[in-house]
Amino acid sequence: MEMSDPVLNRISGTFSFGKNYTFSRKMEILAESELRFRSHIPPGYLDAEGKNAKEGLQKIGDLVIWNQIIDHAIETGLPIVFVTNDVKLDWCHIKKHSNEVRIERPREELIQEIGEKASARFWMYSFPQFLYACKRELHVSIDDAVMKEAEAVASEAAPKGLGKLRFDGIYRGLSDDGSYSQYMRFFPDGQVIGVSVSGDYSEKILKWFKYGYEDNGMFQWDGKDIVFALSSNMGKVDYLGEILEDHLILNSHSHINGRKLEGKIYNFIPVS
Repeated sequence: MEMSDPVLNRISGTFSFGKNYTFSRKMEILAESELRFRSHIPPGYLDAEGKNAKEGLQKIGDLVIWNQIIDHAIETGLPIVFVTNDVKLDWCHIKKHSNEVRIERPREELIQEIGEKASARFWMYSFPQFLYACKRELHVSIDDAVMKEAEAVASEAAPKGLGKLRFDGIYRGLSDDGSYSQYMRFFPDGQVIGVSVSGDYSEKILKWFKYGYEDNGMFQWDGKDIVFALSSNMGKVDYLGEILEDHLILNSHSHINGRKLEGKIYNFIPVS
């Protein structure tokens, strides 16, 4: 006798589901992923990196979801709110609050891509953030016990712990418009040096892989946070942030032009 699942029935009766992609469509996405992942274009490139890198069609799971989201936006003509507890740097900017990892905003590349392809607005929430938004914006009554349970589930799904600062390569952060890259290198003795360059970095970077570059400082630890300043003949920029896996997430304050940035991502690039 076949058992009825009331939860599944409720979900099926409330939400619509996207169509599964054919094998041919997945192969097209796999081919597209090679260029996207090499250039660190979100989403999903972290699934193709590191010691736990996925292979074949397994590594394009996030990119398949993203294409389905775009397809849905094209079909409906509606804005998209993506709710997920799989909070990753190749989807969104992250802000840590106590033990909770929150989505600050989607990556700019995703907002631009879905805007161009589907003329749709796009935003992201973790499930607890989504419930809070419903309470605040829609005045939905949600029991405190439900909120606590949602926060516990999200906390369990969040990336665990800090990574280790690496000295065998460089950390790279892109400008908002992608016109230049900022590179930082850290040394075991506490020194940190940095440079911003445009275009092909390969030859230019070699010029500053030594002590004494004009943008330099010393880093230290404040609890779990890394703190340092880069000084040059133009002035000083303060940095505060943390290491999550092989990424730096930094807030900065420039004393040169007063500009403040939050949650900027610097990806690690090993250098032989």
